[in-house]
Amino acid sequence: MLQGYILVSPAGPLADRLIEKLNHPLRYADFFASLFPQYAEIALALQDAVNLSDLPKAATVIFKLWQVSVLSDELEKAAQTAFAPSSDPSSLGAVLKNLAEDVDEALKCLLIDRIVPVANETIMEKVAVCLQKTQQYWSGKLNETTSSTTSAVPEVVTYKIRHLQSMVDGTGGSQADSSSNMRARDAPFIDLKYTTFGFSFLQEAVETALREMMAEDGNIDSIDDVGAYSQQEPYPCYSVDTRYRFDVTIFLSMFVVLSWMVPSALLVKNIVYEKEQRLKELMRIMGLGDSVHFLSWALISLVLNIVSVIVICAILKWARIMSGADFSLLLVFFFLFALSSIAQSLLVSTFFTNANIGKRSFHSIYLDLNGPTDINFVFVITTKHFQLLFPQSAVGFGMTMLATGDDEGNARWSTMDQLRLDDFNISLAGVMIALSVDTVLFCLLAWYISAVHPGVHGVSQPWYFLCMPSYWCKKEEQEWDDEIVAGESDTESDRMQHMPVDAQATITIHGLTKVYGNGMKAVRRVLAVFPSYHNDHYRDLRKELGAVRDTLGFCPQHNVLFDVLTVREQLYFYAALKGVPDKLVDKEVNYIINVNNLFKMRLDSSSPSPGGQKRRLCLGMALVGGSRFVILDEPTAGVDVNSRKGIWQLLEKHKKDRTILLSTHHMDEADVLSDRIAILSEGKLTAFGTSVFLKKRFGRHTTLTCIKKV
Repeated sequence: MLQGYILVSPAGPLADRLIEKLNHPLRYADFFASLFPQYAEIALALQDAVNLSDLPKAATVIFKLWQVSVLSDELEKAAQTAFAPSSDPSSLGAVLKNLAEDVDEALKCLLIDRIVPVANETIMEKVAVCLQKTQQYWSGKLNETTSSTTSAVPEVVTYKIRHLQSMVDGTGGSQADSSSNMRARDAPFIDLKYTTFGFSFLQEAVETALREMMAEDGNIDSIDDVGAYSQQEPYPCYSVDTRYRFDVTIFLSMFVVLSWMVPSALLVKNIVYEKEQRLKELMRIMGLGDSVHFLSWALISLVLNIVSVIVICAILKWARIMSGADFSLLLVFFFLFALSSIAQSLLVSTFFTNANIGKRSFHSIYLDLNGPTDINFVFVITTKHFQLLFPQSAVGFGMTMLATGDDEGNARWSTMDQLRLDDFNISLAGVMIALSVDTVLFCLLAWYISAVHPGVHGVSQPWYFLCMPSYWCKKEEQEWDDEIVAGESDTESDRMQHMPVDAQATITIHGLTKVYGNGMKAVRRVLAVFPSYHNDHYRDLRKELGAVRDTLGFCPQHNVLFDVLTVREQLYFYAALKGVPDKLVDKEVNYIINVNNLFKMRLDSSSPSPGGQKRRLCLGMALVGGSRFVILDEPTAGVDVNSRKGIWQLLEKHKKDRTILLSTHHMDEADVLSDRIAILSEGKLTAFGTSVFLKKRFGRHTTLTCIKKV
């Protein structure tokens, strides 16, 4: 600050005029600084002249005439010392000489000629960086509305002051304004740097010089007495109220809601992600019920929530926030809130089919449901019972009662009946009952909506399915119309091969139509019947979907796999879904791994595997557990020729004791693998029969291909 340079840019006539104005007060400082060494040179001679003059004699006469005991004696001694010869070190001249030399030595540290013009902002920055290394940079002034050729001051002047960073106030750190630092920023060397280290004074000097220059250029009005005024805030002075401590219990409900928001949103995202990736429907096809699926995710989330519940209760109890409350009461209260939050997440997941949208939407929903307890008092009173349907609002009421009861010593099981809000006519016991009811209600709604609206890839139940006797009372046998069992044909009879007399149909498809996509995409929604392998009666896909899935294996057209599971873990999971006994699961999984040539990648994640290996894994998932009825939707789609041939060989091995329904666009694949072939055109069945029948009916010649093995 004392030795730092001030850089002015851009250099030119206007900059020279400005430097001249700014140097004007510095010339006075330079003049007064030059007086001290001059006085030091003549100080002793002046002292001798005073000593030889009549001043000492006159002072002696005056003190003799002024007869004041103590004071007169002291003043007389001081006068004798002051008027002593220069050889006396205590004489006034000698003292002033030493003082002048000390001041002159100190002023040598003050840089007077410090304002230097530079060409442009780039050079200013380079020079400033260089000067900072030797602590010789103080500030810089950059004119943005002028150039190097400008001589007159424009009507509007825009400029920057580039002060040394350490000499201006910062906006971060512990000294910045924040909720944890609410004091007045009045420390001179920390909070008032703009004033303490000269920024404000330099700004005032620049603006004063510019106004004088504008007056010289003919703008007389600019010389008006205008200056800068600053006022430190807060003003007037403030006082800190330390009589009352910060009451954290006011914000406890918000803290609790925020603590559960992220885990609940992640639960929604994980469930919706499985629906989005078709994993949920594949697990349904393999025999997993909606209730079991929801229960598995709820248990995983509950284990994580229990840890949070214990930690939060321990903090409230032993961090002296609610030290008077029973730990077990807090534990039960938060456990019920965790259960209701999990159930709420299960319910919300049924309304979304995109994981990211579901997670972000749930964040807003979760916070908004905490809002009603903080808004208009009359509105809260009139809707209090409705608000208890939402866990976020219920926990707000509960935390208020617990905080109040802790202050009064009532936050205990023995006095829980006293924990109530009289204005709302709500008790803590009522809140805990409401959280329990919320849990049951949300679970039932999630189960119902998932059945009625399973998503894009699911099979929906009618909205009234709870009123259907067939849903509650499963029939062991079904009687079918001859038209349904025998099938119907509205096409030409010569295109259809009649079934052998002694043959029994294992699959009967009725009313299969489609508009877009291949035929297999419609099979999942088709009205189909096929017989049980333990009895001779048929299972109706419309009414006995659960029984159908017990023996069903499905390989979709796209690879539907768990990214986080290994090959062996995925096969083990689906084998367990199919009901394979625990003692036989390892044997079954090892068998599928070996016959599908998956041994080398059995411990690897499925995501980085090649396409052919993924298709083999999907086939293994469809075949594991002894699936008697297997649907394959283009099992060789997206694989190379060699992998295609390998999948053919794999399917040939697994044809025994199974009914396989396969869709494909390749006639050679259908010819090799199928016992009977159905051809669809424009969404309708146009031909049906064995490969020989179709070739005889539609073929015009036969091509024989011979391959010689070398």
